[in-house]
Amino acid sequence: MFPRILLLLILGLGASPAQDAAPSAPARSATGLGRFEKTLGGEREIRDRVETFFKNIENGNTKDAFTALMKGSPLGENTESVDKLVAETQDIVKTYGAIRDHELIRISRLGSRIIRFTYFSYSDNYPLKWEIYCFLGKSGWQTLDFSVNNKFTELFEGEKTK
Repeated sequence: MFPRILLLLILGLGASPAQDAAPSAPARSATGLGRFEKTLGGEREIRDRVETFFKNIENGNTKDAFTALMKGSPLGENTESVDKLVAETQDIVKTYGAIRDHELIRISRLGSRIIRFTYFSYSDNYPLKWEIYCFLGKSGWQTLDFSVNNKFTELFEGEKTK
């Protein structure tokens, strides 16, 4: 009896490291995803467009900025809405000062096809928080929604603002 218990203990202890190792995630099957398959692992295309957006804003080319950002987006097809965004952004620049630089603060993902980019832009007078929501749809990456404001204090995690 003792040898059998000893053998079970040895076999059990020998298997222990394999059991302690974190199991690897099962491979995700791209079956049925069609056109989305090649972009599930990254967002380089839309990230480059967002970077181009900010560089255009910094260079004073607001119209070009929104043309690049809205490429392939249903929002971009509505020229009246884009013109309104351009005018509002130009007003923001007048109010807060010319944008000199920008910085990616956070990327948040919902599933594999929705991304929110949170950026700060820096002017001589004030930082602004920009949130750009993007979706991988039928025509590729597109901008779903866009917001800019000066309310960034909630981004300080663990600190309460007064």
